[in-house]
Parts: sequence; structure tokens; C-alpha cells
Amino acid sequence: MTRSRAIWLTLGPDARALALDELWFDDPLSVAVRSLIENGTGVFQACVPEGVSEERALLIRAGGLVERNPLIETKDGAFELINSGLLAERDHRFEQLLASSPGSVCVVPEFNPRENDPSPPGEASVSWVGGRCYHWIAREDRDTALHPALDTELPWNGYAVISRPAGGAHRAIHTKESGLLDLAASALAISFRAYDGESFWMWSPQEAA
Repeated sequence: MTRSRAIWLTLGPDARALALDELWFDDPLSVAVRSLIENGTGVFQACVPEGVSEERALLIRAGGLVERNPLIETKDGAFELINSGLLAERDHRFEQLLASSPGSVCVVPEFNPRENDPSPPGEASVSWVGGRCYHWIAREDRDTALHPALDTELPWNGYAVISRPAGGAHRAIHTKESGLLDLAASALAISFRAYDGESFWMWSPQEAA
């Protein structure tokens, strides 16, 4: 499968306001994450194909970043779709953070469902806080739950948080409103949907390698 080489492009100060525009949701975690980014420091990076300029990378809502060639023919006569591999970079980074930060958790809000819906989500990763849906993926869950939960970002809500609160994340504690605020305050990284779902931005307290 053909892939573009993904790079991490550090973005300038204009990125902060653009990212805040993506955090328009009114649930407790979103409000706290917005406050963290608005009032704190940190670095924004875009995962983009090699050669993309910062000017283009700042167009967070514009698709077409990934070259969408038609099917390509392989040596055995079969055809495969071009795959940029950009979202795989996000998954890999989150897996690294979960593996290297004992007590960390990935929380992915899912905004359409409500707890009182006729058929609310029933996955093991789901927790309900104030009737809102959050996917909870701890280190031991990541192999089976991380990718499906991250996919709920697209195309509706658009972000996920990796956090390690003091003393580690505990589902019974941190799936309450006060716990969500603690997770936001101790975020290690926040992934934002970008480029019409083709890739993502990431906020972190310091620049990723």
C-alpha cells in the first residue's frame, strides 16, 4: 500500500485561535480543555505529508491535503487504494503515550448520543457523565479499544485527550464531572480532527519528536 511520508510540522501562534474554534461543545471536558488551551502554553503540531507549508497546514478545515489518486495496480494485478498513513501516526503517538505513562488514559468524547436515547452506545469503553458519552481507554485496553474509539472523532466531534492525573487515572473517580476537569488539567496531548478527517493536529505541553 502506497503511503506519503508523514511529518510533524510545528505551527505558529495563529494555531491557538483556530484550535479553539474547534472546541465549541458545551460539555464539562470540552469547556475545561478549551480553558487549558486558551490560558496555558503548549505547542501545536500538524501531521501532514512531507512538503506541506505552514500556510497550508493552518487551513484546518480544508480537505484535499492527501493526494487522492485513483486505484493503483500492484504486481499481481490486484488494485489497492492509496493510503496516506496520517491517522496511523495519531494512533501510534497515543499508543506510545499510554505505554510510556503508567496511569494514563485516553478519553474520547462522542457528542451525538445521549444516555436516554432509545439505543445508546453500549461498548465497554463507554462512560456517561451528565448524560453525555465518553470513551475511556486505559493502557490495558488500548489494543482492542483505542482505534475504534478514536474513530468516533470523525466526522462529528473532533478531539481526544490523553491524560495522566496525579495518582493515575481511575475510571470510578474520573468519570464524574470533577474527574473530567482533573483529566483536562493534566492532559499530556490533545488530538484535533483536521483537513476534513484526512489527518489531525496535536497539542502537547512540549514539541513532539
